[in-house]
Amino acid sequence: GHDHIDVAASLNNIGTVYGALGENEQALAKFEESLRIKVKNLGHDHMDVAASLDNMGLVYRNLGKNKEALQKHEEALRIRVKNVGHDHMDVAASLRNLAV
Repeated sequence: GHDHIDVAASLNNIGTVYGALGENEQALAKFEESLRIKVKNLGHDHMDVAASLDNMGLVYRNLGKNKEALQKHEEALRIRVKNVGHDHMDVAASLRNLAV
């Protein structure tokens, strides 16, 4: 169905391609839909949700929407720390995204 987790993965991949093409609005729309499906199926504090939030943060940054980018990256960091602690490479990736 439309809300299956595999659909979320495909939407995320499509969003990544749109982002690589510089089609940021289309990328954001795909990432938002992917996020909605992931939250519905996995819960808000899942690591896959954090990945989607980070993807959205990168797109917001590309759009010059730094406040929105910061919010997404901070939420991704919170989820990652909750799941794997401070000393994990995914947390380091979130910190890098916040620093850029």
